[in-house]
Amino acid sequence: MRFYFIFILNIFSVSGFKISLNLDPDPNDKLSQENGLDLKEKVVKRSYHLGLSQSEKLIDEEGPKKCDFPTKSGSNKVQDFPESFDVRNVWPSCISTITKSDGASHPSALLISVFQMSDLICTINGDRIDGQLTFDQMEKSFEDFKLSSVITSGCSAYQFWSENGIYSVDYQKTEICLPFSPQCKPSFITMDKYFKVDVTIPLNIPDKMKDMMSNGPAIALIEVYKDFLEYKSGIYEKRSDEKLGVYPFKIIGWGTEDCVDYWLGMNSWGENWGDKGTFKIRRSEENGILRNWLSVSLREQPVSNYELNNEQSFFLAHKEDGSRYENINGCLVVD
Repeated sequence: MRFYFIFILNIFSVSGFKISLNLDPDPNDKLSQENGLDLKEKVVKRSYHLGLSQSEKLIDEEGPKKCDFPTKSGSNKVQDFPESFDVRNVWPSCISTITKSDGASHPSALLISVFQMSDLICTINGDRIDGQLTFDQMEKSFEDFKLSSVITSGCSAYQFWSENGIYSVDYQKTEICLPFSPQCKPSFITMDKYFKVDVTIPLNIPDKMKDMMSNGPAIALIEVYKDFLEYKSGIYEKRSDEKLGVYPFKIIGWGTEDCVDYWLGMNSWGENWGDKGTFKIRRSEENGILRNWLSVSLREQPVSNYELNNEQSFFLAHKEDGSRYENINGCLVVD
């Protein structure tokens, strides 16, 4: 089983084109200064466009057909839902924002999936997860795997987690030597909680809204066109015919702007992209660019019979002094 997941997640990790998340401009960089553009804006544009020149597609165009999850269809009548909703207001200590990562280039599809699952552990159970540490250790498990142009659906990690579950783990911050290996035995790592992962594909808007209000962020697979890279604000409307592929985004809420209903999404490209890392797309059953929607929920299970490994490990967040954030009735105590 372990070999199987290494294969799956390796393929998943190369599916997204690699974006440099270090958006701090170098004042000596001539490319950043050309055309009279703002330095940060130029660096953002360059990061995306260099990535695109190396990989024409983010995810296979046929990706959504490979998402093997049950569908869910309830009432099509929108009722008893607020006009606007943002998971960051409901769970302010749980929803992670990916800003940058020390100049490293990362497979963004896997990155946003790990952060979304980290959010859900917190919203559903109340335990705050260190999404960046979790992602770093998963990535290190496969650092010898050479990145290539392998394309996949963006569903592989969720498929594995739904079949095998995930768990939160605690560790001694001063002694961490990850990822797990024969040289790094997890004697100082303790399994905290084990979760079964349920993934469904809701088919109508009310089900999507209900799931988000109950569980937290969802994942949407969205067709990405070249003009989306230049998005700044407002409700995005496709104007380019240059399709780049299908890419997963975290959906964190909804609202209405100028009489147009929208979904509120969060990208993994940093706060200098879009509206501080977020975007809006039209909320309608006929949204042509929204290819698929994954609604995820967790169920806590006994931990006694499960083996600890990197592929399912989500690391509890620690304070600067090494202590854990407290969980009191689902509420986090944050200094």
